[in-house]
Amino acid sequence: MTVSGAIPQELIKEISTIRGNITELLSSLRKLNKYLIDPANNLKGISTEISKLERILPKLRIDREISSEVSGLIERVRSSYQEWVEELEGKLGGELEELLREKGFSLKGHYPELRTSFYTIELDFEKGEANIWFGPKQEWMGKARLNPREIANKLFKIHEAVTGRKFDDDSFLSKLIDAYRGTILRRGLKEGENAPIIEVLAEMAFLMQDRKFLTDPRRENYRSYGRAFFSYDLYRLKTRSKDGMELNLTVASRRYTRKRSDFLWIPTDENGNGSYFSHIRFRRVM
Repeated sequence: MTVSGAIPQELIKEISTIRGNITELLSSLRKLNKYLIDPANNLKGISTEISKLERILPKLRIDREISSEVSGLIERVRSSYQEWVEELEGKLGGELEELLREKGFSLKGHYPELRTSFYTIELDFEKGEANIWFGPKQEWMGKARLNPREIANKLFKIHEAVTGRKFDDDSFLSKLIDAYRGTILRRGLKEGENAPIIEVLAEMAFLMQDRKFLTDPRRENYRSYGRAFFSYDLYRLKTRSKDGMELNLTVASRRYTRKRSDFLWIPTDENGNGSYFSHIRFRRVM
């Protein structure tokens, strides 16, 4: 007996799809098995893999008994999830507070929002992650798994990035005056008039670039300078006048706090207090 003709491409494609789904199923089960060793500290991973399994399972053509086993596993994990959340809630705050205290940070607030220094830590127990913001949920800085040590380490890294940059009052103020002048020139304003603070930031971001970027302005040579950096630099600026020019910041009215493009939160201390500002101006002083 001879067999002639090519194997249908549809058959090959279907088998390839089945193999891909089974491979994905096995990978997800292995990851889930690892996360279940310490479920309270792996909520995000568990949630992610359960969602994958629920998506993959209906696509599979596998033995009914195996399918039933996987479905049962999903159900058992789902039923235990809230218990793990409560376990984490019971220990996370205390452990995080201890880790932060070792580095000189204090922790305050209540779930789901905790505060330390300039930062807000927003806890999402369902997703198993913590979002870290500069200010009262003003500038998103990054996220970490809902694990006390990972949250603390992420916060320390962010804090170093914000506060550890070299800073000189005189140099910063010179750049700020140039940024202000560039903004009022572009807007057709006069010296001494208010310039939108975020437009001044855009000018500052360019002025903060080093020679490497200015001679070769490629993306990889660009040095990030965003809202949080500008906010912190304005906070730590001690000198307010230079060359007969005095810096003034305008507190944002309600009109200017509706859109992020109109205002900037600037801390007034290291305990999370601050104010919203909408404009910058430099005026001549005697």
